[in-house]
Amino acid sequence: MKKLILLAAMIAGCIINAGAQTTKVSDNNVKRDGKTFVQTSSRGATESKDIATDYTWRDSKGNEYPIFLHQRTRGDKAGTWTAYVWRKSAKTGKDYKAYLKDGDSIAETIRKEMNL
Repeated sequence: MKKLILLAAMIAGCIINAGAQTTKVSDNNVKRDGKTFVQTSSRGATESKDIATDYTWRDSKGNEYPIFLHQRTRGDKAGTWTAYVWRKSAKTGKDYKAYLKDGDSIAETIRKEMNL
């Protein structure tokens, strides 16, 4: 009897879990290409704009990195700018973006000087 109840609970859990993983996409945002459905847009889609600059950042250890500016836009509205550098992880050796602590003010200064 306990095994039957446990089996029923496991089946119910699988059904509930499978239902929770499906996502509903409205028809106006989907394009069909054969057996593939492609989402053409999403609500609140954002675009990123990254610009390399001639400016550099020197950290406390004396390492210098080129500064990049990042602008995030939402639809036709221009977003805020922030500054980052590409650093390499000492542990994994992979490159990653390190956003600067005062990146917003640095980005604003650079943006004004570059007339962006």
